[in-house]
Amino acid sequence: METATKSLLRKPIFTIAEAKRRTNSPEYARLLLHRLEKSKKITRIGKGVYATTIDIHAIASNIHFPSYISFLSASAIHGFTTAIPIAMQVATSKRYKGITVMNYDITFHKIPLGDAIREERNGVYAFIAEPETLLVDAFLNPRAMGNFSEIEGVFQNIRNPNAEKICKRLLGIQSKKICRQVGYLLEKYHRIDLGIPVMDKNYYELNPFEKGKNINKKWRLKV
Repeated sequence: METATKSLLRKPIFTIAEAKRRTNSPEYARLLLHRLEKSKKITRIGKGVYATTIDIHAIASNIHFPSYISFLSASAIHGFTTAIPIAMQVATSKRYKGITVMNYDITFHKIPLGDAIREERNGVYAFIAEPETLLVDAFLNPRAMGNFSEIEGVFQNIRNPNAEKICKRLLGIQSKKICRQVGYLLEKYHRIDLGIPVMDKNYYELNPFEKGKNINKKWRLKV
């Protein structure tokens, strides 16, 4: 059963169902989990769910698959903001209820997912939105960023954004509004023209939180 123990401890998160499958014995699985928890090698974080690490980033980004840390939480990790998020925010492909783990609130936000960085942390992995992914995620769920200043801060502080990656993501989500919002801010702060044509005559708000006072004709945005 040593192999089963090692295989479980290599994962940041595992369930009692996985332990039963690997040991081929429900009785031994319960005994094994009791021993591992008593020796503090694992921590119970939910009904039938255990963590092998105390790294909250690794825990949060492995509870559901696929997922990654994004929004204001990722902005703080990348050093784009000095704000301290009140919850760990995770982008997911489905809707899930938020949970509390080790006194951390973890919230899950369904969006079309982008690319993430796989970051090793003491033998386990955390998944964090790439900077280019975060540029788009910020407009997919602006409330998770808090305010427009935080969104702008990502565009201001990102270094050498990869225009090809951003274009690919924007074309994938097919949002005319977000294409213009991202395109406008990249041009403003990095002089990057994504070359994405404005396909309709509608005008959209640049700032998701308030109405703009001026008109940008190129991007058809109220800024």
